[in-house]
Amino acid sequence: MEFEREWRQCWSSNSPVNAMKYLLLPKGGILTGIILGHHGKDKVEGNGKLFVPKELRLSPEVIADIHKIEMDANTMEQIIESLHLFIELSSSEVYSVTVASFLRRWMVSLTKCGRFFLNVEFLEAKHKNLILGIMEYLLQERVDEREGLNGDEEDILNNLLMLYKIRKDAP
Repeated sequence: MEFEREWRQCWSSNSPVNAMKYLLLPKGGILTGIILGHHGKDKVEGNGKLFVPKELRLSPEVIADIHKIEMDANTMEQIIESLHLFIELSSSEVYSVTVASFLRRWMVSLTKCGRFFLNVEFLEAKHKNLILGIMEYLLQERVDEREGLNGDEEDILNNLLMLYKIRKDAP
């Protein structure tokens, strides 16, 4: 797969929506001028909300493996913008374990990409705020045992905040 070419195509209109849909492409999904899922139909739930397919065309872990040597800083920033947009579009009032798992997998996978620490050094305040928003979403209901989240979740997320050099109490 030619991730870089496809990613540029998705982002060519400076559209985090297209990029977000690309990250959510199900296995077997197709890429056209507008990102579409199977059989040329947008993948949305019956209530019109986006969802995370059980099998992704490109998982966060595969993307990390593709970029084990280097991930361009712009690509990382664009992925962060797309992930944050996904939270906004997937219902900000309802915490979803599926959405949280998807976001956590991406946030962890980005840390495994080459040049991650260098890229983090040059993140602008805008992107640091987006990362903080993603982390706050992940932390909001982590203690809800009904959702199957364990007590280690806060430690994992706090470690991610440290890796991204984000402080929760920062203005």
